[in-house]
Amino acid sequence: FGCDRTGRSLLPALGRKKEPLVILDFNPVVVERLIAEGRRAFYGDAVDKEILDSLGLSRSRLVVSTLNSLEDDLTLLGEVKSLKNPPVAIFMASSPHNALSLYEAGADYVVVPQVAAGENIAHLLSGEIDKKELSSLREKHFDRLAKERF
Repeated sequence: FGCDRTGRSLLPALGRKKEPLVILDFNPVVVERLIAEGRRAFYGDAVDKEILDSLGLSRSRLVVSTLNSLEDDLTLLGEVKSLKNPPVAIFMASSPHNALSLYEAGADYVVVPQVAAGENIAHLLSGEIDKKELSSLREKHFDRLAKERF
């Protein structure tokens, strides 16, 4: 759910899973771009029960939400957890407080971008800083950002 900035970064990993992938986004420009790329993308509101039913939420094995709205995420998570066989539910939260709310509501995992960024930088600093390796990481990161043009 949501496939612009963060969600778009997940597409390569999700595509390797060999499972059918269905994308729902509330931005028609994003949906048009995804459809042009040959993806199964739909326009709609992630908290609309009729849309969730029409997309086959009850058959999902994994739900990933990058909505970044606690209210919408909690509503979506409630729908997911009400299913007979709920899929794994991974969410993104804008703060540790919101992450705790999602965990308390039953999310399987919640990513807090600021925390993840700190952990990533800490990992870079955990050993000897190798300028050559850092330069290689920089080039890959730059190329990915330039390609996506967030």
